[in-house]
Amino acid sequence: MSSKALRPGAKSAQQSETSLDLRALQRTPGFMLRLAQLKFFEGFYEEFAALGLTPATYAIFAVIRDNPGVPPAALPACSACACRT
Repeated sequence: MSSKALRPGAKSAQQSETSLDLRALQRTPGFMLRLAQLKFFEGFYEEFAALGLTPATYAIFAVIRDNPGVPPAALPACSACACRT
């Protein structure tokens, strides 16, 4: 037996990551939203890989499309505003 005693419910370092207990995280909206975001990005990159687009680049193009004549200097501010809406 190891000289280090594991506390009840603790997992040894030898256990694989697939056996981690994520139930507490799965009950939090932030964790589930992040998983959904990662899944979305996976599909996005598959769809737009040939064009070399990233989600951020696509968002900038969408802002330009929807706001003809927008000055380039306004685009960084748009990305900051998108986080608040």
